Amino acid sequence: MNPARLVPTIQGMNASIKLAALFALIGVAGCQNEPNPKSQPNENAIAGGWSKVSAQDENVRKAAEAAVKSASWNSGKPVTLVSIDEASQQVVAGMNYALKLTVKVGGTTQKAETTVWWQSWRPVPFEVTDWSFQSGR
Repeated sequence: MNPARLVPTIQGMNASIKLAALFALIGVAGCQNEPNPKSQPNENAIAGGWSKVSAQDENVRKAAEAAVKSASWNSGKPVTLVSIDEASQQVVAGMNYALKLTVKVGGTTQKAETTVWWQSWRPVPFEVTDWSFQSGR
């Protein structure tokens, strides 16, 4: 048997099969991977690179609050946020925030640095991956 005879041609196809094939092609052609502006955290963010971000950014503030809460929990002492002095972000599977903070620990003002990983789809979206007090307090 000739293998070429096993492959049907467009002319020999049933009309409903032709229509289904046409809709499938239109559907595939219509699937464009356009970025969602809401999913773009910052137009200056570069995948894998660090970029400055405003200390007033909502997610920066939430990351700072999560870091201070974690520091309080881990130290057993109340740590409160005084100010966010500097903030940078790094696009990863989510977002890393590198923050320089001024905090109060037991009434003493100190400088701290922290890195907080954010993934909006997780039940607890902020995870503190690094915390340290700067020397020369």
